[in-house]
Amino acid sequence: MRPYLAGNTQALEHLNSYRQQKWLFLAERLTFVGALGFYGQQVLAGEGEQRYFSNPQKVAIGVAAASLLANVFISRNTNTHFQRAVEAHNAGWPAARGSLFQRVSPTAVGLTAAPTGQPQLALRWNLR
Repeated sequence: MRPYLAGNTQALEHLNSYRQQKWLFLAERLTFVGALGFYGQQVLAGEGEQRYFSNPQKVAIGVAAASLLANVFISRNTNTHFQRAVEAHNAGWPAARGSLFQRVSPTAVGLTAAPTGQPQLALRWNLR
């Protein structure tokens, strides 16, 4: 998408923010999975009776909970940066490069009579 936004600095800034949010999201996911893996390793590491709430396990649970809380804040605004980049890009387009539907829409719509006398829909386009 960067080649399309090359001339629009505001859209590029929003796209850079989007990339930063995605990296934060990936780092948060790795932290969460790492904390769960560490907790599982601590539970299964000892011989004999398994312990589920020792001090290292408490830390792992806390890190996993903090990671989930951070995920809420990271995920909340990730896609808004991408939407802002697209909106900034679209705002810079001239009206002549609008949507295809606007370019092919008819200039006049009406009813006309066929040679058999039945009504027909009449559409007219102005060629530019």
